[in-house]
Amino acid sequence: MKLLVLAAINAKDRSSAFGAIRYNQPDGSIEKTLTNDELGLLLDTFLQRHPYLEDGICSDQGIRLMNVDSRITNYIIKEFIRLQKPILSVHDSYIVDTRDVELLRDCMKEASLHVVGVDLAAEQELPSYQDVMATRYPDRDYHLQVFEHYLINSAKNKTTGYKLRYQQYGSYKEGSE
Repeated sequence: MKLLVLAAINAKDRSSAFGAIRYNQPDGSIEKTLTNDELGLLLDTFLQRHPYLEDGICSDQGIRLMNVDSRITNYIIKEFIRLQKPILSVHDSYIVDTRDVELLRDCMKEASLHVVGVDLAAEQELPSYQDVMATRYPDRDYHLQVFEHYLINSAKNKTTGYKLRYQQYGSYKEGSE
C-alpha cells in the first residue's frame, strides 16, 4: 500500500501510478500481476480512510513536496551554520550532536512554520541529551522538598546538645580572633 500511495503522489494520473508500481516489481510477483482496476480499488480504499489526501493523489505532487522538504532542510542547516554547530542531513533525517537534539527540534518546528505555515510532527530515534539528563535524578524533586523541609525546620528543632556545641564553637571562634 505504501508504494502505491507514494507512486500515486508522484504520478500525474492513476494510469502512470499503476504503471510505475508494476514496472518496479520483480517478474512473477503478485504486485506485477495486479490490474489497473485492482490497484484502483486499493487506492480508493486508502482514500476512503484518508480523504484529506485525495487532492494530493495523482496530481504530480512529488517535485513540489521535494522542494518543500529541501527548503525546510535548508532553513535548518543555515541555522546550525549560524550557530556554528555540526549537522548532517541524510535523506529525510538529520544527524547532530546529542546535546543539540533539542536545538534541532526547535529548528525543525521553526522551519516548518516558516516554510509551510504549520508545525510538522517529527520522530526521533534516540532521546536527547536533555531527556537523558532529566532521568538522571528521577527523585530529585522529592529529595529537594525533603532537604528544604529540614532546612526550614532545622532552626526550630535544634537539640540542646547542638545548641551547646554551637555556643562552644562561637566562644572558641571569638577567642582565636
